[in-house]
Amino acid sequence: MIKHILFDLDGTLLPMDQSVFIKGYFGALIKYFGQLGLDETAAYTGLKVSVKAMAQNEGSMLNEDVFWKVFLEYNEGDREELTRSTKVFYRDHFESVVRATCGFNPLSNEVIQLAKSKGYDVYLLTNPMFPKEATSVRVKCAGLDFNDFKEVTTYENYHFCKPNVAYFQEVMNKFQLDPTECLMIGNDVQEDTVVKHLGTSVYLVTDDLIDRNNTDISTIPHGSFQELIAYIQALPDLK
Repeated sequence: MIKHILFDLDGTLLPMDQSVFIKGYFGALIKYFGQLGLDETAAYTGLKVSVKAMAQNEGSMLNEDVFWKVFLEYNEGDREELTRSTKVFYRDHFESVVRATCGFNPLSNEVIQLAKSKGYDVYLLTNPMFPKEATSVRVKCAGLDFNDFKEVTTYENYHFCKPNVAYFQEVMNKFQLDPTECLMIGNDVQEDTVVKHLGTSVYLVTDDLIDRNNTDISTIPHGSFQELIAYIQALPDLK
């Protein structure tokens, strides 16, 4: 029986074209790094390689530590100072980037409240490549309340990233969840369906579907966000 619902954020609860968002996000952050005195070309290279390194993290250190270790191999600076400065970026500048490059779906909060009203615990399993400050802004722009979720995964707390199944296992272990009692809702065929290897059910939202391999998803429950509402409504009440 499903007891816990795991939601992806980007492209699922927060509508977006990932390439448009990444272009706007990287552009704004690199410009900001330039204002801090970093070489923008080196900052861009460091950012790209650091993100790739987090994606390949096999658990030896937190994603946050991987990011800064690699970034500082390409850029001079003090980690603590740069961490403080990037927090200012996320606090003062990131929201405008998100609102300019992403959409808004009023049904996103509706589906969270529906799941909670039926007695399900909800978790936000967004790929933990972002600091908490950046994720909080994206949650806000999606019209959601950070505190509605039992967990929001960020780079400060996790040692793996999607599509590594170890990321999902880390969440399961942390909260002592039975994977067979969880439902993962996402929009990325490669990143979100890997959790099926643990025995977790998956629902794919097709509004902003990402499928790099033209995968046959006919055997995986899927549909529009509106259809997702009906899918959650049809789940048994746990209360």
